[in-house]
Amino acid sequence: MSVSLHEDYIPSNGFAAKQFGVMEVEINSQLISSSKTTCEYFLADYMTKFGNFNRDYVSSAYQIEGYYDHEVYDYLTQPDKEVLKQIRRPQCFRDGDHYVYELVFFPSNGFCLDNKPLPLNTTMKLKFNRLRSEFSTVYIGSTPEQATHKGKPLEIKDCYAVCEYVSSPSIRNYFTRIKSKPISYKYQEITVSTRDIPEKTGNLTLHNIKGGNTPAVLFFGLTNTKSFQGAIDKETTAFGFHQDLQNINLTLNGQSCLGYPMRITNQLPIWPYFRLMDVMDKLVSSTSPNTLSLEQFKKSSIFAHEFSGTEETQGWMNLVLDFKEPTTEAQTLVMWSCHSVKITIDEHGTVEKEVL
Repeated sequence: MSVSLHEDYIPSNGFAAKQFGVMEVEINSQLISSSKTTCEYFLADYMTKFGNFNRDYVSSAYQIEGYYDHEVYDYLTQPDKEVLKQIRRPQCFRDGDHYVYELVFFPSNGFCLDNKPLPLNTTMKLKFNRLRSEFSTVYIGSTPEQATHKGKPLEIKDCYAVCEYVSSPSIRNYFTRIKSKPISYKYQEITVSTRDIPEKTGNLTLHNIKGGNTPAVLFFGLTNTKSFQGAIDKETTAFGFHQDLQNINLTLNGQSCLGYPMRITNQLPIWPYFRLMDVMDKLVSSTSPNTLSLEQFKKSSIFAHEFSGTEETQGWMNLVLDFKEPTTEAQTLVMWSCHSVKITIDEHGTVEKEVL
């Protein structure tokens, strides 16, 4: 697809995914995945990239989806902002006062993460909703009241889907088993939930942030509510470290999870960084050069916990946040829950979903 962007704007990282807030997946007209949070799709896509790939890989290979760098425009000095503008216009064709972006968008969340082919005569449908341009762009002009794209979705042009039909003797033999046993697909599904934290909050306990089956991994981060709701001059995924945050405790059924409570001293989130790298299996890895640095972590602070076998498989989670000084602006807590899921399709086309 292509998107024409006025010169008063630059794209936010994740430009392609941020055109969409919700994705629904149907198999044979049966809904197997749906979203409840307005920005769930691009937030899940952000976490898929953040949790599975090195930052340098994302900002190079995934430029085709609009991941141009690992910076947040809001946090930079003016000279660095000027450099960033050029980075986010990579070889773009200029048409008058607009830049034309060519994008290859491939959904990589939920069921789409399993690359196994579908059985013959199976129908898959993807449904998306559009978001205002404020979610996917940053305004760099001087007259916001006259902003060209303000308050409406960007127009997507030359958009088409590329699909594949694949067949081989081994694939055909594999799918003949459907008569005796359903074909299964396993993947990790990310669900996103949010909680608003009002300004002037000092000590906060959030009850029942997640209930039911315990996720395999829980990620969470804080962002400015104004940015998260689509501010014209700010990036949506700006999870910078809150310098007054000094204590975090995550509990499951009233018991603190492994590694919590977590105290932050000297405004240096070294323990949250350690836990994140441990969860992502990047602490002792000879195949992960140029991974997330501590300085980069402060600009994109995502907290993480991987639930081990000693912790309960079901229950309610609470989160405690202590700030040294009451917050001066409203914050939004974003939480990503990763569950292992299995989908089965039988010979009659019936689809069943199971959370593992």
